[in-house]
Amino acid sequence: MVEYSMEEVGAELKETDVNEAIMRVMRYSGDLKLKTLDLLHDILSSMIDESIVMFNKDILKKRRFVEELLGIQVVR
Repeated sequence: MVEYSMEEVGAELKETDVNEAIMRVMRYSGDLKLKTLDLLHDILSSMIDESIVMFNKDILKKRRFVEELLGIQVVR
C-alpha cells in the first residue's frame, strides 16, 4: 500500500540523520509546543527541505510560527 501510494503521487524516500532530528525536536519543543510526532514530522520536513501538507489542527493553528521557525511551507 505504501509503495503504491508513493508511486501514485510521485513521492520518493529521502534519508536524514535521526539523531539530528531528535536534537532539533528537543531544541524546538518548548517554542512550538506540539505533540512529539507532529513536531518530528515538521522537523524531518525541514531537514529535507520540503513543504508539508497538513490537516492537523494543532499545526495549522501555529502555521506561521512553524514556517518562520523551521523555514518550511505548511500547505493546507
